[in-house]
Amino acid sequence: MDRKKKKEIAAEGSVKAESKRAQKEKKISLNIVDIVLIILIISLVVLAVFLLAPNAEWNFSDGQNAKLEYTVEISGITKEMAAKIQVGDSVFEGENHYMIGSVTNTEMNDCMEYIYNEASGRIEAVAYVDEGNSSSVPKTLLVTITCAAEYSEGHGYTVNGYRIAVNQEMSLCFPGYNGNGQCISVTVLETEAK
Repeated sequence: MDRKKKKEIAAEGSVKAESKRAQKEKKISLNIVDIVLIILIISLVVLAVFLLAPNAEWNFSDGQNAKLEYTVEISGITKEMAAKIQVGDSVFEGENHYMIGSVTNTEMNDCMEYIYNEASGRIEAVAYVDEGNSSSVPKTLLVTITCAAEYSEGHGYTVNGYRIAVNQEMSLCFPGYNGNGQCISVTVLETEAK
């Protein structure tokens, strides 16, 4: 081969290599541009949701009022005592006797005890056994309460100064029963615009 031919082949090879490098650089820059555009679009959508939905459940502001539904679990209650709590009853907190809502539902379940099962080597939940005196077998009562509450930053929802929150130990008074329970759920039913 003559020199001229060799130079042409070498030039073609370097042009192809440069072309491949340029294509790789374009792909990389396109990927970065795509990512930036996706982030920008997502940010705009989130901003639009916050601006257009000021009464959304997750958009709280101090002094905002809301209608709440919360469930309190009362463990170790007898059937007779549980029967004294009726739908429509007013609920008062145990210390200052401020009204904190009204009962909208009750549900009675077996009270569970946890025992070690030697055969399986595990701790198991077992319902308390009725040993002939069914009235003395403890039950677990789930009481659903609805109320008007106020939101304040740092405290969450309060009703007449009484905090309503999941895992909150609550002292409650009903017309026929006084006792303690634990709040196991809180749901915002609706919020009022400020």
